[in-house]
Amino acid sequence: MDNKISKSTLFGLDKKFTAPKLPYPSESLAEVEWMFKQLDLRYGNPSNENPKKKGQKILRFILKHLSYYKQATCEEIAEKQYDRKSSKSRKLKSITDDVREFIQNNLLWTQLVHEDGFKKVPKHKIQTYSLTPVGILYALYLFANLRLDVREIRVGEEYQKIDLKFIRSLSKTYPHVLPKVFGRFEIFEKVIGNEFESIVTSPLTRMFTQPDPWSVADPDVMLSEYAMYDFWSSELTENGPHDLISEQISLVFYANLQSGIEDFVRSRYMDEWARKQFQNNNLQQESREQSQERYKEIERITKEKWIEIMDEDKKLKKWYHNFVKMAAMSKRKELDILKGYQKQVYSQNI
Repeated sequence: MDNKISKSTLFGLDKKFTAPKLPYPSESLAEVEWMFKQLDLRYGNPSNENPKKKGQKILRFILKHLSYYKQATCEEIAEKQYDRKSSKSRKLKSITDDVREFIQNNLLWTQLVHEDGFKKVPKHKIQTYSLTPVGILYALYLFANLRLDVREIRVGEEYQKIDLKFIRSLSKTYPHVLPKVFGRFEIFEKVIGNEFESIVTSPLTRMFTQPDPWSVADPDVMLSEYAMYDFWSSELTENGPHDLISEQISLVFYANLQSGIEDFVRSRYMDEWARKQFQNNNLQQESREQSQERYKEIERITKEKWIEIMDEDKKLKKWYHNFVKMAAMSKRKELDILKGYQKQVYSQNI
């Protein structure tokens, strides 16, 4: 693939440059973190708020547009840029050609974007484009302030910077791509309330982070690891990796949803506790017994909310139950293999 680009500077493209090679597209969720790091080298990471070179600007503009408008044509994407610039220095067709070339040479190859049918116009049809499951994750990574390092996302200032409105908007554009996640936001809102997006940030961030090695005994980590590395279905790979990755995203999401609910409940519970302490002029540190009691209450509320969400959709509940059952069977088989190996290598002289 030719990585040399010579175009105008409307989108911040250098007149001529050799960019780092495009990464190969992800064939499973386990490869997404590496792919995003490679894209960071080529197009800059999300902290680059004023991109100016090497395709950074046009990449963000196209993906931002497709985040709000699925099945968009190159001309529709270009019109937004043309209107925003309010300049007649370039014709709309020239900008459209830039958009088309960038999509074809960069976004289709990495499978962040896919061809999504045609729009009929007089005498011909025009190709449209939408985000893929990986493209949706990359949009969340770039524009919602979700990080590759999940440890950077905690309640507090960093948490407040997460663009919850963007997450909600993206979910309304692509509920059909991630039906078990975006398509269930109404249930989350019913159970959690208007701030339901707060419970989804941690599960969504887990999509592009490897499990912490010291947390391997946690069920959510074990299930996430199984979904990312071991889960596979021939039925889901018949038409390429998109369906498989969509299913993996859903599985990892629900494996970590309870942790997201717990973070939300703990934050609200602590805020309420601090408010009452302040109102009563009681600024003393709580006792160990009080702390344990508060933790049990947080656990109870978290479990209640989790059960409520699952009870709202019986099909979803059965689907997730079957996944946990499948993962448990896989782990038991691994254990049996290790026990068999142990017998082979065991010696009484050791």
